Amino acid sequence: MQILTAVLEHVKDALTPTTAIVFIVSGLFLIFLDSSSMAEKNLRTEAVLVKAAGILYIIGSLALFIFTK
Repeated sequence: MQILTAVLEHVKDALTPTTAIVFIVSGLFLIFLDSSSMAEKNLRTEAVLVKAAGILYIIGSLALFIFTK
């Protein structure tokens, strides 16, 4: 349990608003730019996976930011 507490404290220190914004912008890039370029190349499966990864980036960074503050 001490290890988990130490890891959570490290995450709290490392996850600043700037870090959360970087992850959100990365997620938006994946959703809007990268997935559309994949779709243009007829890589439909990859486009769907990239959109899912972008959504996970956004939701995950927001959840961690809210959870740790």
